[in-house]
Amino acid sequence: MVKKEETVAYIVIGVFILFGIALLYDGGCYSEKNHRNKMIRIADRINKKKPNAAEPKVVIPRYTIVSIKNVSYSTVKRYDVRVRVGYMLSNNELKQVSEAIVEELKLTRPHNALTLFYYLPDSDTNGLYTAGKAVWAPYGDWSRADEGYSGNYTNHILRLFQGNATGFDPEKSRVPGLSIETKKRIFFELVAAQDRGVGDNEAYGIIANKFSVDETTVRKIAIEGIANGWPMP
Repeated sequence: MVKKEETVAYIVIGVFILFGIALLYDGGCYSEKNHRNKMIRIADRINKKKPNAAEPKVVIPRYTIVSIKNVSYSTVKRYDVRVRVGYMLSNNELKQVSEAIVEELKLTRPHNALTLFYYLPDSDTNGLYTAGKAVWAPYGDWSRADEGYSGNYTNHILRLFQGNATGFDPEKSRVPGLSIETKKRIFFELVAAQDRGVGDNEAYGIIANKFSVDETTVRKIAIEGIANGWPMP
């Protein structure tokens, strides 16, 4: 006959066994549930990273930062940035390139204000801008660069100036019939003659004779050179 104490012991052992089985089962389900949730989260992240085929891909025009000049004063950080582009930028393209450069310089050169000058392929980057300009400053005003501190862009606005600083359209001022190199030489020597004190009308005649073209062509080349920012003496 089984003693009462043994019966109680068997019951206790049985309870522990059942409890252990329940824990194993519940733990297995919990682990499986966790794994499933983890996979769902990973899939969600992947799907978020996938580009939406319906959304057009933004392509920023190619550009090259030629120089960055520090024109700061006191604690006000200001930079003059010269940028080479392949053609005259549209307003939207000017905005895209400017925003890309601003974001880059936020990381590499925290600042109060930036002025971005854009130049066509044949332009002298030391001269007037030929392909647009952008100002990134408090309220879009370079003169208010001291309103705030370097690295704080809360009140900054990007102002865009499309086109050529001279107001001439490089495409419309293009003179046909001569190579770009010949026209650059004509322009350079015309300016050099004027710098030597030769009168404008006389200079046009001298250069026209030298390059066997008429004076009207020389005058048109002078405008093309100014519009494109060609190098001068």
